Amino acid sequence: MAGPTLQTFLQRGRVRSLYRSLLRATYKQNDARIGGELRAWIRAEFEQSRHVDDPGTVEMLLSQGKGQLRDLLRSMHFTSTAKGPSS
Repeated sequence: MAGPTLQTFLQRGRVRSLYRSLLRATYKQNDARIGGELRAWIRAEFEQSRHVDDPGTVEMLLSQGKGQLRDLLRSMHFTSTAKGPSS
């Protein structure tokens, strides 16, 4: 059996990078309980798609994940600015 293609290898790197970015974003959440719930949700979503091997489907999932990361960061930014300065 042949090993992974270059495209597959590069996609795996992008998937790992997105996963790490999503997890990093959850640690910016002030409420530890919500951060934990977000991390559990992120892990479950990635686990659900673990065995997807179609390159087109992986690209679609990466695109959706990037959009969810943007939304997460945006919502956390709005939440922190809505509370006002902390000092």
